Amino acid sequence: MTSDLPAALAAASEICTGESSRYALDCVPLRGSAGEVLASDDRQVLIRSGIDLPGETTC
Repeated sequence: MTSDLPAALAAASEICTGESSRYALDCVPLRGSAGEVLASDDRQVLIRSGIDLPGETTC
């Protein structure tokens, strides 16, 4: 796994603008066990995998 977390979070923040009326689309889920950063704005989805995240939980 690589430590591309800052780049993955920057890309996710461009998608999640906070303008959605749906609460689930205003957050960036981190999946530690899978090493994934997820984001969506209801039209597109970003999944960055291979990220070195500490822990085994999902937040």
